[in-house]
Amino acid sequence: MMPTSSRSRPEHRPWMLREDMISASSAFAEFMGTLLLQLFAGSTSQPMRIAAVFAALMATFARHSGGHLNPAISLAAALSGHMAWASAGFYMLAQVLGAVAGAALQVLLTPGLSFGTTFDPSCHAPAQGLGGTPLFVWEMLATFVFVYIAYPALFARPSYGSLGPLYVGLALFGVLSTGGAYTGFSPLNPALTFAGSLVFNCVWRHMWMYLLAQATGGGLAALLACGVYGLGPMYLSEAERAHYVALHGAPETGLSGGATGMLSGQQQAGAPVGEQGMPGSF
Repeated sequence: MMPTSSRSRPEHRPWMLREDMISASSAFAEFMGTLLLQLFAGSTSQPMRIAAVFAALMATFARHSGGHLNPAISLAAALSGHMAWASAGFYMLAQVLGAVAGAALQVLLTPGLSFGTTFDPSCHAPAQGLGGTPLFVWEMLATFVFVYIAYPALFARPSYGSLGPLYVGLALFGVLSTGGAYTGFSPLNPALTFAGSLVFNCVWRHMWMYLLAQATGGGLAALLACGVYGLGPMYLSEAERAHYVALHGAPETGLSGGATGMLSGQQQAGAPVGEQGMPGSF
């Protein structure tokens, strides 16, 4: 008997990211994107530069993984039903490892810098006299605004289309240039916060406050987005899921909803997403 290929088997769980897709392109793209984000954005405390780097990398890697580059965004994707929890977990792991690798490259490429040596751009700390609840609230609100504005660019319809990375970059610039003065210009990114603490031996005192605030802000943004844009396909009935996929594509690699809109200008008119020669499941 001829073995049944994976393409001919019934897709009994179409909302789970298959293992080959994780290792082949999507998670690796998140790893590389977050590595570059830490390497370049982690070398400056200027909000405009941080936002510009994130927007450019998001636009670059959107084709391969959706361009999350931030565990808070992947958490929002899982909470809202646009990504399986297993898939989001692989994304978050890839993002953290990428940020740590990027921080290690900073040490190797920066004269006079060594492991365990404080490096100010990657060692953010709250403003003098700020801590505890005020720090948590500032970081949570900033992350909430950032993730909520990023949400339609990545997951929801209507999306920002090909201008998605620009809108997300402007959101990041806005919250960093205002609330950043209180949070030490934290990048609102758990992967970068952890990498800075690990490689440069800093932020440990406040790291858990930052991480908790970032996760809370991302989670609250997902809850509000569900009320505004509706639930993601993982929470829909089978008939509703089929209709969603027909309109927006499957969420298997995080490239669903609005993220496909960012690529619309790069795809052939009238051709399905799956026929554009994209890697993995695309």
